[in-house]
Amino acid sequence: MMLLIYGANGLSALTLALILARFAWVGWMFYAGMNANRPYGSGALAGVIALGVVQSILIENVTLDMFSQPIGTWLPRLISAFAWLGIGVFAARRGANARSAVREAIALRALIGAGLVWLAIIIGIVLALSAAGATENLLPVTDTGRWGGFLLTLLLTVVAIIGSFPLGVLLALGRRSSLPAIRITCIVFIELVRGVPLITVLFMAQLLVPLVNPALAEVDNVFRAMVGLTLFSAAYLAENVRGGLQ
Repeated sequence: MMLLIYGANGLSALTLALILARFAWVGWMFYAGMNANRPYGSGALAGVIALGVVQSILIENVTLDMFSQPIGTWLPRLISAFAWLGIGVFAARRGANARSAVREAIALRALIGAGLVWLAIIIGIVLALSAAGATENLLPVTDTGRWGGFLLTLLLTVVAIIGSFPLGVLLALGRRSSLPAIRITCIVFIELVRGVPLITVLFMAQLLVPLVNPALAEVDNVFRAMVGLTLFSAAYLAENVRGGLQ
C-alpha cells in the first residue's frame, strides 16, 4: 500500500519512519479509547490526542503563514493532518467498543506498551536526523505539476466529496424552491452538468477555461480539477438529495 501511495522512489527512510510513527499513534489511540472509562482514562486519551495534534503539525509543517502561499502548497498537508487525526479518533472509538472484553490490567499494559513504541519511533527519528544533520526542509514542497498517482487521485476525491455535499444540498433545495429564478437556475445547472461526461468537464477546466479568461490560466491545474470534480459531483448529489426529500 505504501508503494502504491508514494512510489518506489518516493518512499524514503524518513517517510517510512514518519508513517510508522503515525501508525503507532493510531494504535496508541485505540488502547487509550479502551481505557477511556478508567479513572485515568479521560486524561490519558486527551494527552494522546494532544500529542497526535502536535505530531501532525510538525510532520506536515503546519504554520499560520502557510495560508498566504498558493493553495497547492498547503492544502494536501492540511488534508493529510486532518485525515490522520480522524483515523486516530475512529481507532479510539473502536477501542472503546472493545474494552468490555479486555481486563483492566491487560488494557493498561497495552496502553503503556503502545506509548513506548510510539516514543521509541519518535526518538529514533530525532536521533537519525540529528546524526544526518537534516533538521530543516525534511519534506520540501513539491510543485503540483509533479503530483500524480494514487495520492493525487485520493486528494481530488476527498476534496470533491467534501466540497460537493453542501453545494449539492443547496442545489437540491433550490430545485424545490418556490422562487422561479432560483428553481430554474438550479435545474439548468444540474441537468447541464449531468448531461456532460466527466472527462469533458475536466478538459474544460484544464483547457477551455484559460482560453475564455486568460487570467484564469494562472490558477493551479490541480485546483481547477478540484473545482470541476466538485461541481460535477454536486450535480449528481443534488438529485440524490432531491429524491430523498420527495
